[in-house]
Amino acid sequence: MRHSLYKYFPERKWADAFLDGEILFRSFTAQGLPDSWAKILWFVGAATALGLFTAGVANLLEDWFGLQVFGIPFVGGILVGSFGLIPTGVGLALGSGTRWIALGPLLSFTGLIFVSMWWGMGILAATWIALGALQSFGRLR
Repeated sequence: MRHSLYKYFPERKWADAFLDGEILFRSFTAQGLPDSWAKILWFVGAATALGLFTAGVANLLEDWFGLQVFGIPFVGGILVGSFGLIPTGVGLALGSGTRWIALGPLLSFTGLIFVSMWWGMGILAATWIALGALQSFGRLR
């Protein structure tokens, strides 16, 4: 077998156990959320990500290239994305293993609300720099 199959596991025995079906990746359901809530949270999280991605691309096209027509997708995307951060954060807080990770979406919502002030951007920057650093050091498992 190729080595790339094992890149997500620190030891080969865990990779073999995963490939044999003995262990599974943790999902929202495994973290204490009922299956119906996990499906709703997945949908809301996907809509939030899509909304924020749409807002980012539309903002780039509108501001950098002067295409004013992309103002409407920007507004729609930022509304869906921003207000989707609240149920995403609450859903993460309800799970047993993801409670403190919920601070990412919830603090991001706060930062987006106050983004016109310097400290709003500071909240956004600090939140995602901290989450990125924790992920890099393997603390978000």
